[in-house]
Amino acid sequence: MNRYICIHGHFYQPPRENPWLDTIEIQDSAYPYPDWNQRIDYECYVANAYSRIMDTQNQIVKIMNNYTKFSFDFGPTLLTWVEENAPDTYQKILEADQESQKNFSGHGSAMAQAYNHMIMPLANDRDKETQIIWGIQDFEWRFRRKPEGMWLPETAVDLKTLELLVKYGIKFTILSPYQAAEIKKIGEEEWVDVQGGKIDSQQPFLCPLPSGKEIAIFFYDGQISNDVAFGGLLYNGENLAKRLLSVFPGDMEESRLVHIATDGETYGHHYQFGNMALSYCVEFLEKDQLAKFTNYAEYLESFPPTQEVKIMENTAWSCSHGVKRWAQDCGCHIGHSGWNQKWRAPLKEAMDWLRDELGPLYEKHLAQYVKDPWQLRNDYIQILLDRSTANIERFFSEHIPSKVTPDERVKILKLLELQKNTMFSYTSCGWFFDDIGGIEAKQILQYAARAIQLANEVTAADLEPGFLKILQSAKSNDPKLKDGKKIYEQSIKQSATNLQDMVAQYAMCALFWDYEDSTEFYSYAIGRVNYQEQKEEKRKLILGKVHIKSQMTWEEKDFDFVALELEEFNFYGFARESNARSYERIKKELPKLFSDFESTKFVKALEKEFAGGIYYFQNLFRNERTKVLNRVFQDAIEDIEALCRQIYERYLLVQEGRNLSLSLPRALSMTIEYIFQQDLIKILAQEPLDLAQLEKWSVETKRLPLLTDKEILSRAASNKLESLMEKWAQNPKDIESIQCLINYINIFNNLFIPFYLWKSQNMYFLTAQKIMAARKKETDQENNLWKKWDEYFKQLGNLLAVKIVQ
Repeated sequence: MNRYICIHGHFYQPPRENPWLDTIEIQDSAYPYPDWNQRIDYECYVANAYSRIMDTQNQIVKIMNNYTKFSFDFGPTLLTWVEENAPDTYQKILEADQESQKNFSGHGSAMAQAYNHMIMPLANDRDKETQIIWGIQDFEWRFRRKPEGMWLPETAVDLKTLELLVKYGIKFTILSPYQAAEIKKIGEEEWVDVQGGKIDSQQPFLCPLPSGKEIAIFFYDGQISNDVAFGGLLYNGENLAKRLLSVFPGDMEESRLVHIATDGETYGHHYQFGNMALSYCVEFLEKDQLAKFTNYAEYLESFPPTQEVKIMENTAWSCSHGVKRWAQDCGCHIGHSGWNQKWRAPLKEAMDWLRDELGPLYEKHLAQYVKDPWQLRNDYIQILLDRSTANIERFFSEHIPSKVTPDERVKILKLLELQKNTMFSYTSCGWFFDDIGGIEAKQILQYAARAIQLANEVTAADLEPGFLKILQSAKSNDPKLKDGKKIYEQSIKQSATNLQDMVAQYAMCALFWDYEDSTEFYSYAIGRVNYQEQKEEKRKLILGKVHIKSQMTWEEKDFDFVALELEEFNFYGFARESNARSYERIKKELPKLFSDFESTKFVKALEKEFAGGIYYFQNLFRNERTKVLNRVFQDAIEDIEALCRQIYERYLLVQEGRNLSLSLPRALSMTIEYIFQQDLIKILAQEPLDLAQLEKWSVETKRLPLLTDKEILSRAASNKLESLMEKWAQNPKDIESIQCLINYINIFNNLFIPFYLWKSQNMYFLTAQKIMAARKKETDQENNLWKKWDEYFKQLGNLLAVKIVQ
């Protein structure tokens, strides 16, 4: 076999965490998901881990982990999120790299990626180096091996970046064919011009570097990659397979590699079911051995380059003007007619100014602790990967020669966080899209604001005025937003928090949730020193003292706080640095004042006591505001349900014994439907499930012309099905469990209430694989005992649209 195929997916999302909280806040544009990471995980990342191959009857015949066939790179900041928020997806990615090593001569398919997707040719030399070091060390931490290749963000390249890749042991990278300038055979003198994408992409090339070293480069097939990403080639997996085969030369004497590279999100997020097209493509090619799948590292070892290449420096795959998309109004945009991107240049200028102001401050304030502050920054990835107390203490003992005080330790950690946030403010998405008012540009402005705040806390430098002076020139296309300065002042600055703010947030939330004496509140650890509650009718008072510690900077202090809930959705938070005498006084006075309550007088007394430390509902973080609103309105929802139930019961009395065929008024039918929804949710919440009660509910439901809105019922029914499947998977031989599942599914099918079957199908398929593997070891007599089980198991598979081929 001399026909080889490699499909590369570049998986990346920008870091979206609020830099003060280390948490992604709700993003409305990702609805119905809380944020874009969760939405894209569902549509793409986990979908590729459990990708379906269907037969002509639309039944699943195979579930494939596409990552085992992919060549892929994942952004380190994205994988950090996946590890914490989608652990099953994370595990499948790691397993795929391990399996690929078995399949591809010991070479894993995962590649490293520069840490936070900074455009490398536009970065200064220090940032280039840190981005590569952090990307490599993050990779080694997760995949437990050294990376052989590294993906450059947007494939943006220059020779300095390639030199650094080689310095740190990277053997190859991937570029667009339009980034090749000249080629020649190794050992010959004459260079041939291949600009305009004319390079032969079916072989690797060796790029000689100014230092005398060299790095291998693969130039992907530009036309097929473009058709996959933008031309609809993913609508049919067989068509994709045939297109890949079509570009192999007719008379091949030497081995050839057809390879494509696109955003990994193409397979499922950009194109729904794109992951399934990829799976079918792989199955089609492997079934008849039409080509051999490989990865770049295996192919490079088997077929070393025979030609050299010169690259076109300062170019990228997503900008036809070099790398101007991340610095100028080059004309590249995503589709807003009449808009310009003149804001890009002043945004870049502002970030460069800030970086260059912060650099000397960072060096000056770390000079007394280490010889090389920039090496310390390179090593800081060790803390980013593991923020445990033991690891941070180890870091200080290994990297800081002299003993430092707790305050000095906080100072050093703040300076390192300052540098991290400065680099994060260069994440490429901040410039990629059409306006400075977009969520991507606002995100990098948050990172800049955090760096400015940390610089002020450590060095007393006030860099914000200078930063905003430049940012004012970044004009938005939206007249309401005006410019970068206004966006910063109205949308970014309000996100900034300190320890006092966090305590006030905690205090207000404590009105609604019972926290343990020690709790994690976002990226802070909060421990109660003193705490007391008092309730009077619908009013509530919380008074306390807490110790709070930042888990990122180790800054810690004691604070006094008060939280007050009044009627009519009116509540307050108060916080200040702890004062023992004042706290003892208010601890005695406030409970009495609260009992003899007069709202205006009481609030004014607190405002005087906590001058400058007063907080309101609108000051809550967005995630907390949403949760509080849901909690506050829960009582109202319960009142509505009770009223609806009364109406429903009166309707039953009218119907009793009469068998009336009534056309219900819309208001009444909606009321009855709501009660049916609530009844179902309560039935499904019971453990164990009462199928008889569920059947009774379904009979009553059929009798009424209801269920016009089935989404809530579908979600509830699907969640319960997943729970039942999980229990069955623990003891899959239990026929009664299978019968229960069959009856359960049929109840909803008879009501035409659809299921979301994705997770249940995965469990069925994976459980079936384990059982079939075990049964192969059994005797014929033992297998005969499975006949009844086989009958029910197949019936369940039909209901789940999964066919197990034995």
